[in-house]
Amino acid sequence: MRNLLYGTRIAVKMGHSMKVGYLPDIFGQKTYLPSIFKGFEIDFSILQCGIYTDQLKEDLNFTWKSHLLMARA
Repeated sequence: MRNLLYGTRIAVKMGHSMKVGYLPDIFGQKTYLPSIFKGFEIDFSILQCGIYTDQLKEDLNFTWKSHLLMARA
């Protein structure tokens, strides 16, 4: 979370933060990340979690929710 905080602050100083979570490998943190992103006003993410397009039948988009609530950073 500290890296996300520092990274967004630095990005804002440089012009803007993209407000997209990028997660090439999310093992171990899946439950908490939607709440952490919400606290940073990040509504969208790009992720990979061992599911490949040939295993999916329909749309690649889904709603990822967490039961936790966090304050904004």
